[in-house]
Amino acid sequence: MTSASDAWFLEDAGLFRATDVIEHGYDYFGDCPEYKRVLCPVCGHKNNHLGSKPQTIDGKDNYEAGWGGRGDLAVIPIDGECGHVWEMCLGFHKGDVVVFVRAGLSNNLESKVAEREEQV
Repeated sequence: MTSASDAWFLEDAGLFRATDVIEHGYDYFGDCPEYKRVLCPVCGHKNNHLGSKPQTIDGKDNYEAGWGGRGDLAVIPIDGECGHVWEMCLGFHKGDVVVFVRAGLSNNLESKVAEREEQV
């Protein structure tokens, strides 16, 4: 486990709901509806790859993992073929597991969100 200071792969990232990155209504292998593809939270691109090695940040049961919960945080970096870099996160808090997504400001997050809103 690492400490919160070296934990996050992305600095100053924006948050997204995990449900925003799951492609609903698509059965990946056709006969296995349990498998779902994840999409880039910034642009919705479907081709993504696991990034560098996932890591677990020790929260020391005292809110020290750098997220809102008290327990540990598992961070899985993802590199999109679209060029965006983002993280799937699982946080542990008092018997609950919370899932969320972070995308870094290095992705020009504000401009991408503004572009997406203009298209809607």
